[in-house]
This record gives sequence, structure tokens and C-alpha cells, in this order.
Amino acid sequence: MTVRILSALIGVATAANVAFGLMTEADFVVADYLIGAFLVAAALIPERRHARAGLIAANAYALGVFTVAMARRLNADLGVSPALLVVIILAGGCLVFLLLQKSEAP
Repeated sequence: MTVRILSALIGVATAANVAFGLMTEADFVVADYLIGAFLVAAALIPERRHARAGLIAANAYALGVFTVAMARRLNADLGVSPALLVVIILAGGCLVFLLLQKSEAP
């Protein structure tokens, strides 16, 4: 349940950053809105096995997008964004936790 809440919070915060203009990279607007939608939707899936699969996919997508965003920042010599580093760690932590979690039998 905690991973669901954390994933949903990451999704809401990511979408809110775009909506409030805190994220200025135009190439990531759609990707960040999708992260928000995917993470919140996966957290709301009622059936446990399907929710786990959805959360794995959504967190993997989020981790990939956040990592590309960080790579772009570093390539442009903008330095490390602490907020971006935090969401990379959180999304990666959720993903590792979900992958190590024992899958339930049908």
C-alpha cells in the first residue's frame, strides 16, 4: 500500500510541476503528464497483481524519463537538480521494491 501512495504522490507532483510551470523543458511536458497519469492510474488499480504490474511499468517509465532529463541537464552543464535526483531515487526505490516483492499466485 505504501508503494501505491508513494507512486501516486510522485505522479501528482510531477504533473503539478508541469501545470504550475516549474518544469521548463518543453520536450518533457507530455512525458511528465503521462508519468503523472500512469503512476496515479496504476496506484488506483484495485486488484493486487495487476496493480503491481502497472506500478512496475509506470515506475520504470518514470525512472527512464527522469534519467533522460537528468542526462540532458548534465550534458548542458546545468548541474544536478536536487528535486530531479530525489524523484529518480524514489522511482528507482519503488521499482526495486516492487521487483523484489514476491508475486502472488493466481
